[in-house]
Amino acid sequence: MKYKKNIFIIIIVISFFVICEVSVRFLLFSQGKGFFRERRFVSPWFTVYDPPLPLEKDGIGYFRRGKPAARTPAPGVIRIICLGGSTTANVSTKIDYPQLLENKLNSNTKGIKFEVLNAAADAFSSAHSLVNFELRLIYYHPAYIIVYHNINDLSANYFGKKITSDYANKYMNNLFLAPECKIGFYRVLFKSKLISYILASISYSLFDKQMQSKAEDVDIVYGKDIFRNNLMNIVAVARQNGIIPILASQAACFGKNNFSYINKNDFIEYNAVIKDVASKTGCIYVDSFSALNENPEYFIDLVHYSESGVEKLADVFYDNLCAIFKIGK
Repeated sequence: MKYKKNIFIIIIVISFFVICEVSVRFLLFSQGKGFFRERRFVSPWFTVYDPPLPLEKDGIGYFRRGKPAARTPAPGVIRIICLGGSTTANVSTKIDYPQLLENKLNSNTKGIKFEVLNAAADAFSSAHSLVNFELRLIYYHPAYIIVYHNINDLSANYFGKKITSDYANKYMNNLFLAPECKIGFYRVLFKSKLISYILASISYSLFDKQMQSKAEDVDIVYGKDIFRNNLMNIVAVARQNGIIPILASQAACFGKNNFSYINKNDFIEYNAVIKDVASKTGCIYVDSFSALNENPEYFIDLVHYSESGVEKLADVFYDNLCAIFKIGK
């Protein structure tokens, strides 16, 4: 009798876990992250949990939200590729600014067609975008790239004892490693989306609190030099390949939850690096930080956008591109 009772309890526990696992997978599926555990380790140069886009199959590249693109743009098409992290990927909403930007450009022009591709990924820094751009994205022959970074580079200063030039101090942390790249028991645990979702949420919460006590001791001088160098290299690679780079400051809303350890002055200094690089290299510069003006309606946390925020960001880039292409709004 006791044996049967134990079996029954085990069945109940397993059933509960399966139901929770399936529920979490449906939740993530609704956010565009996929029901099954996709193979994330698709390139030897990227170990983070979100893969470098595009994912390629049969000669076609698939960008954010599964948007397909041939390597060479169709005749008469101006291709723009957007580089960035989660603030460009924007998986938390059903839309992202590259989508809206393409729609706005094509609805107000005649004789020209624009194709705007989102090559951003969660947690990507300027270092990830530099490697992805140089080794993969240039083969998709964009006419323009939009570079939108700050927070993931700035936050690298808070990991480990000291920031390293390749950000290994941050991205070798289990918070960011893809399941295939984790070692030991972590690799087994993270095969479950339920467990990985719970552990990631707990880890981020604990990390946020831990970093608050460390924030005052962080020196970002070397970090800014690394960030500057990454941006300069992206610009150099772009121009070497006949691609026009557009650099943008990153918008934020201080006082919102998440990233509470980030110092506003440090964030502004990183944005100043972007503006300075644009000025010294003669790049097009877009000031999205001023345009969104820390309006709480545009943000769900410090740097991630609500749907109205995504729409506003698309408008900001659209207004600047209208001036570049001399088209009416």
